Amino acid sequence: MKYNFIETNDVVKSIYEINGINEEELNKEYDFIIKDEVFLNFKDKLLENKDKKFLIVGDYDCDGICATTIIKKLLNHLNIQNNFIIPSRINQGYGLNEEMVKMAKKHNFDCLILVDNGIVCNKEIDLANSLGIKVFIIDHHEYEFLPNAECVIHSNIVNNTYSELSAGGLSFVLSRCFYDDELSLALGGLSTISDMMKVTGFNRYLIKEMMSLLIKGDIYQLKLLNDSNTFTYESLSFNVIPKINALSRMEPIGDANKLVQYFLADEKTCRITIEQIDYVNEKRKANTKTMTAEAYRLINNTDDVLIVSSCNFMEGLCGLVANKLVHSYNKPVIVLSFKDGVYKGSGRSIDGFNLYEALKPFENYDSFGGHEGAIGLSIKEENFQEFLNYVRDINIDIKENYKDVFLINEESINFKLLSQLESLKPFGLGLKEPLLAIKNNAYKKMIVSCKYPKFIIRNDLSAISFNEFYKDFNPEYLIGHIKEDGYHRDSIQLLIEDLV
Repeated sequence: MKYNFIETNDVVKSIYEINGINEEELNKEYDFIIKDEVFLNFKDKLLENKDKKFLIVGDYDCDGICATTIIKKLLNHLNIQNNFIIPSRINQGYGLNEEMVKMAKKHNFDCLILVDNGIVCNKEIDLANSLGIKVFIIDHHEYEFLPNAECVIHSNIVNNTYSELSAGGLSFVLSRCFYDDELSLALGGLSTISDMMKVTGFNRYLIKEMMSLLIKGDIYQLKLLNDSNTFTYESLSFNVIPKINALSRMEPIGDANKLVQYFLADEKTCRITIEQIDYVNEKRKANTKTMTAEAYRLINNTDDVLIVSSCNFMEGLCGLVANKLVHSYNKPVIVLSFKDGVYKGSGRSIDGFNLYEALKPFENYDSFGGHEGAIGLSIKEENFQEFLNYVRDINIDIKENYKDVFLINEESINFKLLSQLESLKPFGLGLKEPLLAIKNNAYKKMIVSCKYPKFIIRNDLSAISFNEFYKDFNPEYLIGHIKEDGYHRDSIQLLIEDLV
């Protein structure tokens, strides 16, 4: 990794400057009085069809699960007859398909609500229309043209206030056209974090409102999912959200539909269900660790885009493994499972390289989709060698990538700075948190657990790396993020991301 060192005496001011935003813009307040015509039109269409029978079709990731729950709860509130389905990641794949449309007709559903999917399901929507089924869509994915649906809410057609929302965020705003519901607010905010949407504007307001609600402790469904005693943005990102995503990743022992039921259940039922969720998540961690170890053994890191596949890989975990490999090799990575003559999996990219655009022209996919940083694909065995050749021969222009780092004096690292950075959270798209760098003036170095280097900078400041490859390295600069030292009272620790 190459770095752009920015010397600064005022970290907070510099954060505003590199993000092109000021304090007033960042902390702008909104209200939940919905005046947008797109949402109000959807509201009217729902009420016009209040006597109809609805089937909600969601997505199996955290955003889709949250959005499905919000819409299911809303239809229940309106006394609209409804049911829901989240397709199997492994057996059915993403979004609506023709079999679901036929199933909906067979079971006398009059309307479909497609949540976090549907915007490109033109063939399936045309089939639904031909069978007399009305289609409603709430989505935020890319499309070439709007489908022939009864009504659509999409981030591209709402006003600018809501144009960066996730499917869960859009679903929450729709729900506020009808009633005030705390669970829907919490799930709308959670989906915003899980889908890595911008953390500025209305999204930021929604996330902050969610966090205030969670800290109050009334949302028992999320409280039970959180292993920590308190809610932080980190506990949501690294604890709660992975548990929600684990159930679809770990089919057949996991089922994303169970989470919608969980979120709508009473506390007693949730306390029983959480044991199964935790069990599936622990299995997910163990299997990911095993898969990652095998991927490291198999991968050839000489190519520009790294591809690794195995019949031992679980399709649902390929994206997680790809993400780990990207961080290790700083190259785009594609991880594929192989079963029944088909390669299926996910790819993850690095800053400056659009993996989706680079691989999109290959013609012999069974399925392909995604965006600049992440893709999903499946390829029949007979086309796989052609795909490998295509990836190796493509002219890949990876832009020179420099990461911003604030070079500061070690004296600047104190609890005042830590408090200031905490007040700016959440960081993410639209408000990136640059790494902090200090000169390596450590007066003592030790190796923790025989493999992790730890630098003692002063009595109340240390730096530690959990990368054992750094244990024999004596760097000029220590680069990372600061946090309160959980083991030494009144001390701060720099969690090292890199040494240079």
